Amino acid sequence: MINRYDTFTQLKEVIVGTVNPSVCHIIKNETERDFMVNMLESVKATQDQMADIFQSMNIVVHRPKPITLQKPTVTPHVEMPAMCNPVAPADNYLCIANTIVHCANVSPHYYFDHEQYQHIWQSQFSQGARWIAMPRPTFADASEPQLDAPAVMLVGDTVFYANRTVTTPQGIAWLQQEFDQFKYIAIDYPAHLDCYFHVLRPGVLLSSVEKYKLPACLHTWDVIPLQTAGSYADVKVIDNFIQDDDWANTELGVNCVSINESTVMMMRHGIEQNPQTVKAIEQHGIDIVPIDYTAAKWMNQGLTCMINQMSREGGLENYF
Repeated sequence: MINRYDTFTQLKEVIVGTVNPSVCHIIKNETERDFMVNMLESVKATQDQMADIFQSMNIVVHRPKPITLQKPTVTPHVEMPAMCNPVAPADNYLCIANTIVHCANVSPHYYFDHEQYQHIWQSQFSQGARWIAMPRPTFADASEPQLDAPAVMLVGDTVFYANRTVTTPQGIAWLQQEFDQFKYIAIDYPAHLDCYFHVLRPGVLLSSVEKYKLPACLHTWDVIPLQTAGSYADVKVIDNFIQDDDWANTELGVNCVSINESTVMMMRHGIEQNPQTVKAIEQHGIDIVPIDYTAAKWMNQGLTCMINQMSREGGLENYF
C-alpha cells in the first residue's frame, strides 16, 4: 500500500529497476553495442544485489516488466528510437502520501514507460492506493506542466523542489494543487535533488553542497560532506537515449538509499573514497551497507535512481 512522506523512515515496499538489453539495437557500432550490453548486465547485477538485500530485510520488492520493442515509438510531435530502458523507476513516478503520480517527465524518452510498470500500479490501486497522472506533455509547448519525480524531495510535511531544468512552474503548480497538505520550498538547483543531498535522519544530512547553499531550514542540521564523482574523462557517451550525460549537475555519492534511520545503502567505491564521511555517518549510529555499482558513472545514475520508494512508516510530520 502506498504511504510515502520521506526517504529515511523504515522502508516497507519498493520497486527495483531492471535492464532491457534489447534497447542496445539502436547502437550501430558493434563494439560499442557489445560494450553497452555488458555494462547493462553489470547494472542488473547491482539491481539484483539490492533486491536481495531488501528481501532479506523483509521489504517487499517489485520489478518492472521490460518491453523488448525493437522499433521507434512515436507521438504527434516526438519520436524515440525505442522503448526506454526501465533501469531507473525513480525518474517517472512519484509516490507521495497515499498516491501514485505518473509524472510528466521533461524528457520525451519516458513517454511510454508506464507500460513497463502498469502491473505494479494496478496492484497498488486494487489495494486502495490513489493513482493519478499529470497531463501528458506534447513537447511542443514550453508552458506545459512538467516534472521529473526526483526533482522533489519529501521530508515529512515539506516538499523541497528544484525550480528549473527538471521542472516547469506549471508542473510545480499542478503538484501544489493536488497536494496542498504540504509546505513547498524551492531550491535553485538545476537537477534531481537526490544528487545534491540525502536526509539520513531528521537533523542529519549527507550533502555534496556546502551548508550555506542548502535551504535555510537545514542550516541547523548536522551536514556531512561527501564528494566522489571526480573526473568523467574515462566515460564516453555511446548513446544518450541509454545513458544520462548530465555529469556537471550530478553527485552520485549522496545518491544513497536509507533502509531506516539507522541503516543506509551506499556505493562501495564511494565508501572507499570517503573514509571521513563514513566515520561521520557511523558516529551517528548509522550502519552502512556497501553496494557494488561499478557502472555508476557510465550510466550517471546512483542507487536511489534505480528504485522507487513506495511505502515507508513515516507520516505528515513537521521536522523543521
